[in-house]
Amino acid sequence: MTKRLLLVTFHFPPFNAIAAVRTGKFARYLRRHGWDVRVIAALGDAPRTLPLEIPPELALHVPWTRLDALFDRRRPESGAAPADTIAPGAQGGGLRRRLGALRAALLHVPDSRIGWLPAALDAADPFLGDWRPDVVYASAPPVTTLLVARALARRYAVPWIAEFRDLWTDNPYYEFPAWRRRLERRWERRVVGDAAALVTVSSIWRDRLRASVGKPVALAMNGFAAGDFPADLPAPAGRDGPLRILYTGMIYPGYRDPLPLFDAIARLGAAREAVLVEFIGTDLASVTALAARAGVADRVRVGGAVGYREALRRQTRADILLHLQWNDPRESGTISGKLFEYFGARRPVLGLGYDRGEVAALLAEHGRGVVLNDPDAIAAQLRSWIAEKRDGGIAPLSPAAIAGLSRDDQFAAAERLAGAVVAPALRAA
Repeated sequence: MTKRLLLVTFHFPPFNAIAAVRTGKFARYLRRHGWDVRVIAALGDAPRTLPLEIPPELALHVPWTRLDALFDRRRPESGAAPADTIAPGAQGGGLRRRLGALRAALLHVPDSRIGWLPAALDAADPFLGDWRPDVVYASAPPVTTLLVARALARRYAVPWIAEFRDLWTDNPYYEFPAWRRRLERRWERRVVGDAAALVTVSSIWRDRLRASVGKPVALAMNGFAAGDFPADLPAPAGRDGPLRILYTGMIYPGYRDPLPLFDAIARLGAAREAVLVEFIGTDLASVTALAARAGVADRVRVGGAVGYREALRRQTRADILLHLQWNDPRESGTISGKLFEYFGARRPVLGLGYDRGEVAALLAEHGRGVVLNDPDAIAAQLRSWIAEKRDGGIAPLSPAAIAGLSRDDQFAAAERLAGAVVAPALRAA
């Protein structure tokens, strides 16, 4: 009997967000493994540059209204909104910032996407018609996604699974006041308590969720999709030119920023000419200022965002890939999807951030990279890589180093969990 799964996710292709890469690949994976899948997502405002790898009629992108726009008396654009969680390093100060934070604490319940909840619930029945799921699968954040999935599971009298790509009230970037967190923790226990099972993306978070919720929790890390990369991997090691270090994505000044690397380059003396750091992505205005502050603006280039596949291609042509994380124990369980893209690109990784968490462990295993924060230690590593490049090029990661880290490898655990959740009902039918 074919199993039917309704995937509820705010982010989904073709809208280019790192979360949409995961959910789009997951829907494709389920269909390839015999599941009948439907998707309810949000109409986003990100560039439409991700391939939609399931038939378009199986996915609905629901227009929605930002609550903030209503209070600002502006006509909202469908899908325009801030980040899923409170953005690290939010700009602003004084009374204006305090008032904005208070309004967010009162209105963003549970998050700034709450306006999508009624729109998604209203759109579900017309979209699904006579089709009904055996299980509802929610991928969060935003947390609003969990509320949509919970309500639809009750409507259709089926179990639901909560996937946490980031945690809810234990998110390291949770910045609402303490009173709000206390109230929200109780709400979180009720919502998650209704789920049949959970999925998350790091073993630390898996263990934490198991202990707090007492339900089955599957570990399904993000992984990479080999088919998205150029066919000539690993790319030939280059010996000419400077050591090229590449970062793709966003920068969170004061939390995840490249200043320790810039300070290290400044300490290289004449050897600084042998290093070039390139950033491509969005919200990178702070990078130029940080490079100037460290006195290395001439060794840093900043470019705009590119399409997903082009970003992957550029990763394969770099010598070293840069990964940024907050250097704080609260980041111990955080593993960005970007890190797995870097593994798929087969290039060694320089990590800045917490050096005793899961990222550091993943990089240390099989020599995939290093996590360093002291500028002198980073400078020493740069000198070693400069010499290695001149001696024949930076060696790519071996096949053994990336074995088991593909998206298909990781999705297998989530698919097995979903199968176990629906099995009793299917047997009864």
